[in-house]
Amino acid sequence: MKITFFVSSLGAGGAEKMMLRLATHAAKIGHSVELLLAREEGSQLNNLPNNVNIVILKKTSRIRGLLKIISFKKGFLKFKPFIKLPRFLSILDSTCEYLSKRQPELVISTLHTCNLASIMARECTGVNTKIIIRECIQLSSFIDSVPNREKSLLPYIQLLYPLADKVVSVAKQVEKDLLALIKLPPDISQTIYNPVIGSDFEERINEPVDIDWLNDEQTYVILGVGRLSKQKDFSTLINAFAIAKSKAPSIKLLILGEGEQRLALQSQINRLKLSNDVLLHGFVNNPLSYMSKADLFVLTSLLEGAPNVLVEAMATGCQIISTDSPGGSSELLHNGTYGALVPMKDNHALSEAIIHIYTGKLTFQSAQGFASQLTQDTSLRQYINSCFPQH
Repeated sequence: MKITFFVSSLGAGGAEKMMLRLATHAAKIGHSVELLLAREEGSQLNNLPNNVNIVILKKTSRIRGLLKIISFKKGFLKFKPFIKLPRFLSILDSTCEYLSKRQPELVISTLHTCNLASIMARECTGVNTKIIIRECIQLSSFIDSVPNREKSLLPYIQLLYPLADKVVSVAKQVEKDLLALIKLPPDISQTIYNPVIGSDFEERINEPVDIDWLNDEQTYVILGVGRLSKQKDFSTLINAFAIAKSKAPSIKLLILGEGEQRLALQSQINRLKLSNDVLLHGFVNNPLSYMSKADLFVLTSLLEGAPNVLVEAMATGCQIISTDSPGGSSELLHNGTYGALVPMKDNHALSEAIIHIYTGKLTFQSAQGFASQLTQDTSLRQYINSCFPQH
């Protein structure tokens, strides 16, 4: 089958990682695979296998994208221009050209710009390609959190998403939220969990790490992983760690990731006199090897879809604390069965959970059995079967 995976870039984000993982597995089992990118950038460009062809879209003006819609009667009748022209129009012309020339049997798209471009391009070109779009964040909370200039995205989503063949949400809570905002035909909405566990899982968790704390059995290591951004709220984690440190002197905090909040977080660490106990280690290609050696994984996000790092930590057997944020975190933890859930931005609730797990007062069922089911093969089969049941 000719399958195209469509994503903005190959940055370090979870959506990009999942698309690359699906594309790699699809090519491995014999599909003809192309990776369609809006931008040729990202740390994962070097991870592309030889059997996955990459195509970079050419950007044009948004006006040109709008003219492309108007030039096709079918597309124009289903499209109502709004005052602000959305970003997806800048790649619409080249997306139309791609679909017309390559005519893949299936396009699997993620992130709003690519989702809207793929649907509208099919409407304009009339090709027979099946379109699956992937919603990877709780849409209502995302719209609430973005600047006003980005809120105009919602009418386009409401207009175009119902034209896809399938709208896949990465968690049931994400799907429930989406259906409250958008009138979708009942047969096109589906939840498919992310393909977090790959065939190289055992190899990756056993890779050595370069942090002495993780190789010292006397040190209790708390781990956070993610982009250093306001959405991930590592500031609350650092504050909670400072409180817990007064009761558990042997604990250390290791944070993996890069981002615009690095200087502010380092300043916070210095101000709390924690420079010997908290390390901003930076981005790593394989956080699994760190998770498998840490004692406790903490996710403090304010908004998530179905966080990959949470499932990865669950699969390694690490103890878990997560904020009960909008999205799929509580769903993945089975409402607290597999780990502690705490309110967002609550330093004291988080520090209390850290101490209770550290002292053994709080224990949970192993999540490894559940997490191990979220594989590349299972996820890919679900995507393909959603449009091609007999394949």
